[in-house]
Amino acid sequence: MNSIDQIATLNNQGCDELDAGNLNGATVLFKTALLFLRDYLTVYNRIHNTVDRRPPSTLHLSPLSLRMLSKSASRPAAYAARTAQNRISPIHSDAIRLIPGFCFSNDFTENHTIYSAFVIFNLAIVFHVQGLQTCSKRSLEQARSLYSHIMQLIGSTINENFKRVFSEENAAFDLLVLGLFNNVAHMHMEFSEFESATTTFQNLVRYASLSSSFSRSDEEGRYQRRESLEGDSIVLANVEKMVLYASVVGLTSNSVAPAA
Repeated sequence: MNSIDQIATLNNQGCDELDAGNLNGATVLFKTALLFLRDYLTVYNRIHNTVDRRPPSTLHLSPLSLRMLSKSASRPAAYAARTAQNRISPIHSDAIRLIPGFCFSNDFTENHTIYSAFVIFNLAIVFHVQGLQTCSKRSLEQARSLYSHIMQLIGSTINENFKRVFSEENAAFDLLVLGLFNNVAHMHMEFSEFESATTTFQNLVRYASLSSSFSRSDEEGRYQRRESLEGDSIVLANVEKMVLYASVVGLTSNSVAPAA
């Protein structure tokens, strides 16, 4: 088993623990995967006599179909509601699984960046859920910090994708972006930052309308759920729930603020 496969396996084991409600176990596995990623980069730099480089400004993703994404999970990504202080706060609370052996990019640094973004997002979900379940501001701040770090890693790619309809779909990356927007928006709501929440919800709806993984836009560029194929209808339905909630709460307009 190579290093990337080990990281994917640790990530997916963390997903299993989160599914089972074992937040501590999930935390350990996601953190271990991140340590593997760090060591993997260190060894690569030593072998190739390079120094640590900043993440690429814009990532070039290999295609990954919605059907392949759906088959990679033991159960499809879900849209869950957690309660905190007697309020319903719907967040994307199921971690995203990785496909062992799949490279998101042929470039080592890009692939490392994308893998890191997924594992960090999954760890952020743990802290986010923990914060809502226990009303822990510290856990919510930890989740918020991790979401911000992900945006630093992939924000430029998100902004580039806002300029076009994606010709080469990567359903896993698109799900990551939508889940990130969704959870960041709810974090803004948790901290009473309603203007920022509105902008982030607007970004979610706009991104979904441009993603060929989940949408077919109408003549005015608005989101329309794409036709489902066998095995992917639940994933599409969960994405649609995120979009509909964002449309209502975010009072969606055609303007989109920068993602980063």
